[in-house]
Amino acid sequence: MREPLLTPVAAGVAYAVAALVLSEVLSPVLTGELRGPLARPQAILPMLLVNGVWGAVCGVCALGVRRLRGGAE
Repeated sequence: MREPLLTPVAAGVAYAVAALVLSEVLSPVLTGELRGPLARPQAILPMLLVNGVWGAVCGVCALGVRRLRGGAE
């Protein structure tokens, strides 16, 4: 992995966006009404941030593994 910190952060944010889209499409089909972050717009930014932070945590772990294995690959 060339960017062990940036890649998982981007993946976390992409996951949040995918969850938003799926929530918009599936919640009306399954429950008959819009639920989830799009029904509460104030939840969208925290959702993106939390997923980005989890990606950063994974990236820091990847950096640690890289360092333990002896540097860049």
